[in-house]
Amino acid sequence: MMIELKLTKQNDELARYYISNHYTKPRGFIGRNVTYLIVVNDCICGVIVGGSTSLHLLNRKNFFGDCDIQDIINNRLFRLENNLPNLGTQVLKIWRKQVCIDWNRKYNSNPIGFETLVKPPLTGAVYRADNWIFGGMTRGYTCKVPKHGVRVWYKTEPRLIFFRKP
Repeated sequence: MMIELKLTKQNDELARYYISNHYTKPRGFIGRNVTYLIVVNDCICGVIVGGSTSLHLLNRKNFFGDCDIQDIINNRLFRLENNLPNLGTQVLKIWRKQVCIDWNRKYNSNPIGFETLVKPPLTGAVYRADNWIFGGMTRGYTCKVPKHGVRVWYKTEPRLIFFRKP
């Protein structure tokens, strides 16, 4: 099985298709981001996005120590529509290496690790299989900054937190 990650923009037509079909239904990503189409055996079958981390995240400091959060990449979205055995784990392994290279080129920052949030009832099995460490649960809040620039906090469902070093 040949797996490639094709660097693209988040507003690319194919990327938007996979992003819009993700269970979280994002409307886009704020801050830094690097987006890839997932190509398996010359067939595009998904998208994976690395982006800016959450401002506040439980247990991040315990895992990474004192660091600049700009040096941590959040796996903001991972969508595969081809469910071959171990494909998700293989994609994550390739992504972790490639996104560090592209993140450094684009933002002049050397990533020290990764984080992701998973909405239950999903368990994060693909991350566990790639040796990500369970870091607890979020408190269940998100922050939005409407056009007038004032942060507004909203209650959401708590998410599972996973961390990984390169």
